[in-house]
Amino acid sequence: MALAIDGPARAEPQIGALAASGSQKVFLVRHAQASGQDLEAPLTEQGVASLASLVRFFRAHRVEQVHSSPAARSIQTALAIARSKNLPVLTDRRLIERRLAREARSDWQDQLRLSFADPNYSLAGGESLVGARHRIFAVLQDIARSRSKAVAIVSHGNLIAACLGAIDCAFGYDGWRAMGNPHVYAVEIGGAAPAAFVDYGIVRV
Repeated sequence: MALAIDGPARAEPQIGALAASGSQKVFLVRHAQASGQDLEAPLTEQGVASLASLVRFFRAHRVEQVHSSPAARSIQTALAIARSKNLPVLTDRRLIERRLAREARSDWQDQLRLSFADPNYSLAGGESLVGARHRIFAVLQDIARSRSKAVAIVSHGNLIAACLGAIDCAFGYDGWRAMGNPHVYAVEIGGAAPAAFVDYGIVRV
């Protein structure tokens, strides 16, 4: 088994360490159903149809910024939210999906399960769960420093699962498998209470 650790084992990032300017709500949105995993893969017809339901969901929620992975499937999803709020989409390469290994593997789900069990585990050319957590927490830190009180981030299942697992260690491989497309979570940062997340669930067509 080609096991690699990206240098020394890295410490877990701590969401409580984010320097927020007051309480902020961050919606973590997994993109709608896509036609593939390539960067340019668009949404399927079903994925496009689900965007109307996503827009209806966000009518009841304040959003001041919309951030997105540069993947086409994320941008399409983010545009639906942003246009409904008359906001631009801010693309950020730090929100790209986690890469499990340099080459595609037939046993990728087994390897993914192992990575949730050991956050510093990674295959050659891949990114550990801790590495992914540091990446998305860097985005959250930038948001925490801003004056925006409600932000939507559109990204990918594995990266969102990495973030949620850092907040609640009970969220792991099974939590990732239970995700739908699109799926919405919300995280409160900067408040007096310990960080937690709300699972709003799969947004149905």
